Amino acid sequence: MAQFAEVNINGKILRLVEADDNDIVNNGGHQSEQAAKNFEKTLPLLSNENKWVESSSTDEFRGRPASLGGTYDSSSNVFISIKPYSSWVLDQNKNWVSTIPYPNNEEGISNIFWDEDNIRWLGYDSEIVKYEWNKNTLTWIVL
Repeated sequence: MAQFAEVNINGKILRLVEADDNDIVNNGGHQSEQAAKNFEKTLPLLSNENKWVESSSTDEFRGRPASLGGTYDSSSNVFISIKPYSSWVLDQNKNWVSTIPYPNNEEGISNIFWDEDNIRWLGYDSEIVKYEWNKNTLTWIVL
């Protein structure tokens, strides 16, 4: 089943709806403007300034599936997911990444998570000891 995202003039994804694959194939094919315009006849847009953009649930095109509240970057032809933390930035592939790269896990640290308040990675080992990732030495430090 295909999916279309309604995108406003700023690229924000307002809604996601499913479409019949046969309708897409018979009206210009996947990722075509013709298929999007045909879908508009089936389900009108919320505003004349909006447009339908097809999304792939299997990451075949446009980077990743569209997500509500995310955006569509028309210049890169890619969907961008919702920014998970205010300190994170987009990488060259339009993925949100922390300003501190994800730590290695050679020490067996589990349950690694981002601490936005202190802009750092934290984790626990099997003994429930809390660790902080040191971005300078690239090692885990016991807290």
